[in-house]
Amino acid sequence: FISSSNSATADITPRVLKLEASKEYDGTTDLTGFVKFVNLAGDETLNYSGATANSKDSGSNNFISSITLADGKNGGLVSNYELPSLLAY
Repeated sequence: FISSSNSATADITPRVLKLEASKEYDGTTDLTGFVKFVNLAGDETLNYSGATANSKDSGSNNFISSITLADGKNGGLVSNYELPSLLAY
């Protein structure tokens, strides 16, 4: 016996995105075109703008310091995802 009720709730929380960026040194902090979303659900996509690195210099201590997300394709809604902390640890 399956019963439907208006009092049943489901808590669906946003997925924390995993981001990667890799580029050859070009003297800028701009990461446009170099950011990958590693763990999107299914075939969803997201768009982004304003991606920058914390430094223009090469090295192992670099990280994505800013990025703005936008809805993508195949059901990719920004509201279903959340950015991780963009601070270095």
